[in-house]
Amino acid sequence: MQHNAAKDLAKCERGLVVAPAGCGKTHLIAESVGCAEGRQLILTHTHAGVDALRTKLNALGVPSCKYWITTIDGFALCYTSAFPILGQWELCYPQTNEEWTALRNSAASVLKYKAPRDIIKVTYSGIYVDEYQDCCGSQHAMINSLAEIVPCRIVGDPMQAVYRKLNKSDPLSWQQVTTSFEIVDHLTEPYRWRKGNNKLGEWLLDVRQHFEKGEEVDLRSADSKVVRWISNNSSQNQIKTCFEMCNETGVVIICDWPSRCSSIAEKMQDLFVVFESVECPDLLNFSEEIENAAGINRVIKVVEFACKCLTGMSICKENLGRLVNGSPYNPNKPDRVRLWDYMQFVVKNDELKFVGNLLEVIEALLEKHHFKRRELWREMQRAIASYESGSGKTLRETAWLIRDYARRNGRKISSRRIVATPLLIKGLEFNHAIVLDSTQMNTPEELYVAMTRGSLTLTVLSSSEKLKREKPSWIKENLTN
Repeated sequence: MQHNAAKDLAKCERGLVVAPAGCGKTHLIAESVGCAEGRQLILTHTHAGVDALRTKLNALGVPSCKYWITTIDGFALCYTSAFPILGQWELCYPQTNEEWTALRNSAASVLKYKAPRDIIKVTYSGIYVDEYQDCCGSQHAMINSLAEIVPCRIVGDPMQAVYRKLNKSDPLSWQQVTTSFEIVDHLTEPYRWRKGNNKLGEWLLDVRQHFEKGEEVDLRSADSKVVRWISNNSSQNQIKTCFEMCNETGVVIICDWPSRCSSIAEKMQDLFVVFESVECPDLLNFSEEIENAAGINRVIKVVEFACKCLTGMSICKENLGRLVNGSPYNPNKPDRVRLWDYMQFVVKNDELKFVGNLLEVIEALLEKHHFKRRELWREMQRAIASYESGSGKTLRETAWLIRDYARRNGRKISSRRIVATPLLIKGLEFNHAIVLDSTQMNTPEELYVAMTRGSLTLTVLSSSEKLKREKPSWIKENLTN
């Protein structure tokens, strides 16, 4: 059945396949690209999506000459930068939501001109767009421009439209999508769970139907092998539940906000790692602040960054107080001597390499400490190590290049156990999923994404055994039109 859907999608000019979570969307795209004639452009939203698609294409033996994968916004930036006069585009890289919207609109206008259209025609025979439910209005406009040039096939699931709340200023309704693209097929086979927990996959399809209708889902309707419901969702019990999974691999703890993710990671004592967004604004902001500061002010920023990433930083704050007050200090422990020396080196030297050295010394302190945000810490170290003072690039720009490489080329999840929000793990698959507090996820879309991440087990912490949400946004839109 999937093979037929892949072939049908490859043949159509403007087609849409609706694919619920775990029903083989990535496999469908990869198989369809293999069936299609010529070279295909594959667009998706995130670095993780790029990596997942490339992995699946490789697994199916699709030759790399048959496709090119990039993010939607990466493609937009490429073409507006290549034709800045046609697109009336001057920025090197967008920073705000308004600038990103302007970029996409600029790309849509560029694609109306003959030269860019000819390049698309010569380079690609067709286009695939993944996770279409996450598109905003300006992305939809750009993709419609592409669809006027070569065949365009899209795959998506309105029940996983968790980006809607981020796209309020640039909205796209699912009704607009189905008006622009003809539905070719609906996938209904929960492949993700077939080998490990088939009953869980079938139960989640039933959950989806209840959410679509605005009906309540009773967590007791499934036995403990399907879903584990924990009624005590206190903070203490959340941590206890997470510790119970410490010997497993492929575990995701799902929280509602980034700040809660770092708080959970802090309490898990390096057993779980916070999964950062590819933009990682804290990395860019701290890079700029550390570089622009000098003397004691630079040490202040480094210590502030350390406190953001690590626990047990009291000795750093104590030393900072001594530096500010000019107090004498003669530490007798080697690690504290190194810390005091390198803090003074940073005060006296402008070179950022001393900041990198100070970060290493802080991490090596013998006082007990744990990571709250390991990835953020490591990326700062990478940025400083890659920084070249004579290159003309700032530390912030160097950090951005590192993150942009991940955006364009994909980023593998290096840790076996992560903490993340539904926004960051949508489209990813894990062995075990723990939804820490379902009551904090207000929309059926967020809750559905969170509940469908684990292929082997699902654990839900909730004060009530019954989950009820309003009907999904796209259902309500259809009812009002």
